[in-house]
Amino acid sequence: MTRWILIADVGRACIFGGNSLHGYMRLLRRIANPKGRAHRETLGATAPGRVRKSVGNVYSSINWRTDPHEIETKRFAQRLAKLLERERVHDRYGELAIVAPPHFLGALRNLIGVHTADALRDCVPQDCSKFRIRELDKHLKTILPDFMRAEANLVEPVKPATTPDGK
Repeated sequence: MTRWILIADVGRACIFGGNSLHGYMRLLRRIANPKGRAHRETLGATAPGRVRKSVGNVYSSINWRTDPHEIETKRFAQRLAKLLERERVHDRYGELAIVAPPHFLGALRNLIGVHTADALRDCVPQDCSKFRIRELDKHLKTILPDFMRAEANLVEPVKPATTPDGK
């Protein structure tokens, strides 16, 4: 059975996958979301507007109803949820684990479809998106012990070099 691990935050996501019979999981896909790390001004938001009170020369600021970063969080979560649902329907994976910061994990879990929910085995509310692969490999074995076999690695094992005579 193929297992996938989605490691994501609002700015990027990585999907690792592998067959449970093999001893490794490889990086299948990187998904970037540059708007997730952008400043408000670049997201199309300007300073809150001002409104004049009906009496006198008093102005009050109007707050944003929705934070632009929150909108980007929901957009990226929706994009990932659609991807996971589409790949699950096409039987690309059988089991799924998601590792993401708590706020993003909550947004993503609210948007996942029925097929993805059936395959979801574990959710870990941690930000692991900045880990290097070697560090991530060790860390995932501690936070997902039932999902990651002890001998499984995130990178394919290096095959030993052979000499020209085949030895």
